[in-house]
Amino acid sequence: AEMAPHLKALYGQVVAIISCNPTVDPETSTNWTVGLIWEPIPQFNASIDYWNIEIKDQIVGSDPQSVIDNPSGFPSATLVRDTNNLPGIANSGTVLAVSAPYANADNTKTDGIDITARWRQPLKEWGNLTTTLEWTHIMSFKRTLANGTSNEYAGTHGPTSLSSAAGMPQDRAKLVLAWDRGPWVVAGTVRYVGGMDNIESEEQNECLTFADNGLCTVASFTTFDLSASYKGFKNWE
Repeated sequence: AEMAPHLKALYGQVVAIISCNPTVDPETSTNWTVGLIWEPIPQFNASIDYWNIEIKDQIVGSDPQSVIDNPSGFPSATLVRDTNNLPGIANSGTVLAVSAPYANADNTKTDGIDITARWRQPLKEWGNLTTTLEWTHIMSFKRTLANGTSNEYAGTHGPTSLSSAAGMPQDRAKLVLAWDRGPWVVAGTVRYVGGMDNIESEEQNECLTFADNGLCTVASFTTFDLSASYKGFKNWE
């Protein structure tokens, strides 16, 4: 919809001030892991691990946008405004800065699975060939705010305010093929990062506009690294 001629959309930056708070409590966490290791022959082993991590009373700085959207929800925060109030509307000056102390605000719980397999194959006079496969799957990554709101981020682009919009892909994998013989090592590494939905969280599932590709998804991608080293000289490699 078009804006009225006398209205303009204004965009700008504000200063975010995160101040100290001597009343914060320490963070606490509960972590546990269970897994299995299988080694049928000395040259091969594989493992699977389930991990579960819960962090309580996380010490965080308030998200400036959240403070601006809901000042009453952050009583310890201060909005610094310009004096150009709109006629008849109190506290309507342009926002110049947001000041908020650190606080115990978030609880985070995440769990997932790690799988690793390694095979070392002797090649007699030609050295050794080692193949390593690693895969991590995030089953859940849920953050609960101080107001009780919970968001599930696994497989989404969030939390954008805390991760520089790096996203939370559920799957990451790495395949390494390395050959060594005496002082020589040559390795090729394939890294895979799974795709994700271009939304803030499962609960906030409106497509983010800053990276909308028409499908509201970020595709998976794969990279390949090749390295070689020689350490047959004294004191250097």
